[in-house]
Amino acid sequence: ELPQPVVPWSQYDEFLECSVQLSNNPAQGREKLEKLISLLPKPNYNLLSYLCRFLYEIQLNSRVNKMSVENLATVIGVNLLKPRIEDPVAIMKGTPQIQKLMTVLISLHKELFPKSKDMAPSPPPQKSDSKKSNIPRSSVGWDVAEGPSVYSSKDDTN
Repeated sequence: ELPQPVVPWSQYDEFLECSVQLSNNPAQGREKLEKLISLLPKPNYNLLSYLCRFLYEIQLNSRVNKMSVENLATVIGVNLLKPRIEDPVAIMKGTPQIQKLMTVLISLHKELFPKSKDMAPSPPPQKSDSKKSNIPRSSVGWDVAEGPSVYSSKDDTN
Protein backbone atom coordinates (compact mmCIF):
# COMPACT_ATOMS: atom_id res chain seq x y z
CA GLU A 1 0.00 0.00 0.00
CA LEU A 2 1.23 3.46 -0.87
CA PRO A 3 1.70 5.94 1.98
CA GLN A 4 -0.36 8.47 -0.03
CA PRO A 5 -2.55 8.26 -3.13
CA VAL A 6 -0.93 8.71 -6.55
CA VAL A 7 -2.09 12.34 -6.46
CA PRO A 8 -0.74 13.45 -3.07
CA TRP A 9 -3.15 14.82 -0.49
CA SER A 10 -1.48 18.22 -0.73
CA GLN A 11 -2.62 18.48 -4.38
CA TYR A 12 -6.07 16.87 -4.05
CA ASP A 13 -8.08 20.12 -3.86
CA GLU A 14 -6.19 21.71 -6.74
CA PHE A 15 -6.88 18.70 -8.97
CA LEU A 16 -10.60 18.83 -8.06
CA GLU A 17 -10.72 22.55 -8.86
CA CYS A 18 -9.04 21.79 -12.16
CA SER A 19 -11.81 19.34 -12.96
CA VAL A 20 -14.39 22.12 -12.61
CA GLN A 21 -12.25 24.35 -14.80
CA LEU A 22 -12.04 21.60 -17.45
CA SER A 23 -15.84 21.64 -17.65
CA ASN A 24 -16.22 25.44 -17.69
CA ASN A 25 -13.25 26.39 -19.85
CA PRO A 26 -11.55 23.33 -21.39
CA ALA A 27 -8.50 25.18 -22.76
CA GLN A 28 -7.77 26.92 -19.47
CA GLY A 29 -8.51 23.74 -17.53
CA ARG A 30 -6.13 21.71 -19.64
CA GLU A 31 -3.38 24.28 -19.15
CA LYS A 32 -3.91 24.11 -15.39
CA LEU A 33 -3.95 20.29 -15.51
CA GLU A 34 -0.63 20.20 -17.36
CA LYS A 35 0.86 22.48 -14.69
CA LEU A 36 -0.51 20.34 -11.85
CA ILE A 37 0.82 17.17 -13.46
CA SER A 38 4.25 18.75 -13.80
CA LEU A 39 4.25 19.53 -10.07
CA LEU A 40 3.72 15.90 -9.06
CA PRO A 41 6.71 14.17 -7.47
CA LYS A 42 8.58 12.23 -10.16
CA PRO A 43 7.59 8.73 -8.90
CA ASN A 44 3.94 9.82 -8.75
CA TYR A 45 4.17 11.34 -12.23
CA ASN A 46 5.68 8.15 -13.63
CA LEU A 47 3.04 5.95 -11.99
CA LEU A 48 0.15 8.14 -13.12
CA SER A 49 1.58 8.25 -16.64
CA TYR A 50 1.88 4.47 -16.77
CA LEU A 51 -1.60 3.91 -15.34
CA CYS A 52 -3.26 6.33 -17.77
CA ARG A 53 -1.48 4.71 -20.71
CA PHE A 54 -2.52 1.26 -19.46
CA LEU A 55 -6.13 2.32 -18.88
CA TYR A 56 -6.23 3.78 -22.38
CA GLU A 57 -5.18 0.39 -23.74
CA ILE A 58 -7.93 -1.31 -21.74
CA GLN A 59 -10.63 1.01 -23.07
CA LEU A 60 -9.58 0.23 -26.65
CA ASN A 61 -11.29 -3.13 -26.09
CA SER A 62 -14.40 -1.71 -24.42
CA ARG A 63 -16.72 -3.48 -26.85
CA VAL A 64 -15.52 -6.75 -25.36
CA ASN A 65 -14.58 -5.87 -21.78
CA LYS A 66 -17.30 -3.20 -21.22
CA MET A 67 -14.69 -0.88 -19.68
CA SER A 68 -15.15 2.46 -21.41
CA VAL A 69 -13.10 5.51 -20.44
CA GLU A 70 -15.96 6.65 -18.20
CA ASN A 71 -16.23 3.26 -16.48
CA LEU A 72 -12.47 3.12 -15.89
CA ALA A 73 -12.47 6.70 -14.61
CA THR A 74 -15.24 5.84 -12.15
CA VAL A 75 -13.65 2.63 -10.88
CA ILE A 76 -9.99 3.66 -10.79
CA GLY A 77 -10.16 7.42 -10.21
CA VAL A 78 -11.32 7.26 -6.60
CA ASN A 79 -8.27 5.12 -5.80
CA LEU A 80 -5.79 7.57 -7.35
CA LEU A 81 -7.30 10.79 -5.99
CA LYS A 82 -8.73 10.73 -2.51
CA PRO A 83 -8.92 13.15 0.40
CA ARG A 84 -6.73 12.70 3.46
CA ILE A 85 -9.77 12.20 5.67
CA GLU A 86 -12.06 9.73 3.98
CA ASP A 87 -15.38 11.32 4.88
CA PRO A 88 -18.22 9.66 2.93
CA VAL A 89 -19.86 13.02 2.15
CA ALA A 90 -16.59 14.48 0.81
CA ILE A 91 -15.96 11.36 -1.25
CA MET A 92 -19.45 11.45 -2.78
CA LYS A 93 -19.10 15.18 -3.50
CA GLY A 94 -15.73 14.72 -5.22
CA THR A 95 -16.56 11.59 -7.23
CA PRO A 96 -18.04 13.36 -10.31
CA GLN A 97 -15.06 15.72 -10.43
CA ILE A 98 -12.63 12.82 -10.11
CA GLN A 99 -14.44 10.95 -12.88
CA LYS A 100 -14.23 14.00 -15.17
CA LEU A 101 -10.55 14.46 -14.39
CA MET A 102 -9.68 10.79 -14.91
CA THR A 103 -11.62 10.73 -18.18
CA VAL A 104 -9.42 13.58 -19.43
CA LEU A 105 -6.22 12.00 -18.07
CA ILE A 106 -6.95 8.70 -19.81
CA SER A 107 -8.26 10.17 -23.07
CA LEU A 108 -5.45 12.72 -23.47
CA HIS A 109 -2.64 10.67 -21.92
CA LYS A 110 -0.43 11.02 -25.02
CA GLU A 111 -0.49 14.81 -24.81
CA LEU A 112 -0.44 15.09 -21.01
CA PHE A 113 2.29 12.49 -20.48
CA PRO A 114 4.65 12.68 -23.46
CA LYS A 115 7.01 9.70 -23.68
CA SER A 116 9.93 12.13 -23.77
CA LYS A 117 9.27 12.88 -20.08
CA ASP A 118 9.08 9.23 -19.03
CA MET A 119 11.96 7.92 -17.00
CA ALA A 120 13.01 4.33 -17.37
CA PRO A 121 12.97 2.51 -14.05
CA SER A 122 16.40 2.09 -12.57
CA PRO A 123 17.67 -1.47 -12.40
CA PRO A 124 17.69 -3.10 -8.98
CA PRO A 125 21.02 -2.85 -7.18
CA GLN A 126 23.34 -5.78 -7.67
CA LYS A 127 24.04 -7.71 -4.51
CA SER A 128 27.62 -8.71 -4.05
CA ASP A 129 26.80 -12.08 -2.55
CA SER A 130 29.37 -14.44 -4.02
CA LYS A 131 27.65 -17.49 -2.53
CA LYS A 132 24.74 -17.27 -4.94
CA SER A 133 25.19 -18.00 -8.59
CA ASN A 134 24.05 -15.48 -11.17
CA ILE A 135 21.73 -17.92 -12.91
CA PRO A 136 18.65 -16.08 -14.16
CA ARG A 137 15.33 -17.17 -12.75
CA SER A 138 13.17 -19.14 -15.10
CA SER A 139 9.73 -17.97 -16.00
CA VAL A 140 6.82 -19.69 -17.60
CA GLY A 141 5.11 -17.76 -20.36
CA TRP A 142 1.50 -18.02 -21.39
CA ASP A 143 2.63 -19.33 -24.73
CA VAL A 144 4.00 -22.57 -23.28
CA ALA A 145 2.02 -25.47 -24.66
CA GLU A 146 0.52 -27.83 -22.15
CA GLY A 147 2.09 -31.22 -22.23
CA PRO A 148 1.48 -34.41 -20.30
CA SER A 149 1.59 -34.01 -16.57
CA VAL A 150 4.84 -35.05 -14.96
CA TYR A 151 2.87 -36.41 -12.03
CA SER A 152 0.80 -38.89 -14.01
CA SER A 153 1.79 -42.49 -13.97
CA LYS A 154 0.78 -45.58 -15.93
CA ASP A 155 -1.20 -46.77 -12.92
CA ASP A 156 -3.54 -43.77 -13.21
CA THR A 157 -4.95 -44.92 -16.56
CA ASN A 158 -7.77 -47.20 -15.42
